[in-house]
Amino acid sequence: MTRPILGRQWRIVARHFRVFSQNQQKLCTVAGPSAERPTLESGGLSREEMVKDLCSSIIHEDDHMVVFNKAVGIRVSGEQGGGTEEERAHRSQSVQDVLPELCEKLRCSELDIATPMSRNHSGVLILTKSQDLKRKLMKSLYTAQIQKELYQNYLLISVGLPTCNHNGIQTLYMRREKIGEDYLTLPESEPSKFSRKKGDVKQALFQMNIISESQRADCALVSLNTNRAKWDSAEVFMTRTLAPVLGDHTYSNRVASVLGVPLHVSPRNVSPAPQRLPKAICQSLGVLEHETEGIPLHLHRHRIHIQRFPFKTAPSLELKAPLPQFFIDTLKKLEIQITDSEMKRLVCDTNGS
Repeated sequence: MTRPILGRQWRIVARHFRVFSQNQQKLCTVAGPSAERPTLESGGLSREEMVKDLCSSIIHEDDHMVVFNKAVGIRVSGEQGGGTEEERAHRSQSVQDVLPELCEKLRCSELDIATPMSRNHSGVLILTKSQDLKRKLMKSLYTAQIQKELYQNYLLISVGLPTCNHNGIQTLYMRREKIGEDYLTLPESEPSKFSRKKGDVKQALFQMNIISESQRADCALVSLNTNRAKWDSAEVFMTRTLAPVLGDHTYSNRVASVLGVPLHVSPRNVSPAPQRLPKAICQSLGVLEHETEGIPLHLHRHRIHIQRFPFKTAPSLELKAPLPQFFIDTLKKLEIQITDSEMKRLVCDTNGS
């Protein structure tokens, strides 16, 4: 019997992850019947609540950094001004907004965001304890990236089974482009050397492994190693494998099913929209096929491997963030079975101090 989706993770998701229905223009939340349902007037977490929740999610701290297991829905940075005073007051806080309070709470003279991540992602978030340490860490990660070290690991639930070569290294070229009102990432098949040198096209490398497949629906738990976390690269890569990430309401419509066969759709012919899910997955999750917009993105930055920080001869450090509870509940509902030892590793992993 699966446990209901309750507790701190779902409260954060319910209060942060909100979308407007195109038809009803009302606020929807990712929450079960027993979770708090915010309104347009309630806003997100207060600064005090944000600091409290962040401090409770610390997974590693040393003289150089503080590492958090960020929940889905929490903005790391973003719009600081704009809007009326009332709109600013009700706008959800970001990690950047509460850095002064975090410094005071953690007794740090300074904290700087070193590994930006999307609001919709969960997992490892690193804050360094000075601007100099931030520069050193970014240099270390950039070195790993250009040396093609797959230093980041994501865990995700795929809708469908990925079709690309498992365990082999896959390359994705991508560019950022405004389509309609949104800036979106587009895959690039044959980029020119000039576009890459200019920086218009980025390269990301991926290595994928299916950990376990569902016993009742066409989906799987996937491990994805990469050397880049930018421009929604993981989400776009998964659409190229014809198995988008569960809860991806931005890029998943680039994969369509025709007579049960997944096919690519031109990115310029579709727009971000609530994800279309197979009937078996909807039934397993207890949602209607036209009510999927409340499903959060099941893409979790599980691990970051750091070398050459804060100096070249420093020992390597592996930072791991356990899976959030809502992710675990989804695995159970979809009957994606993994061994007890594997589950313990994914849920209870701790970092060496």
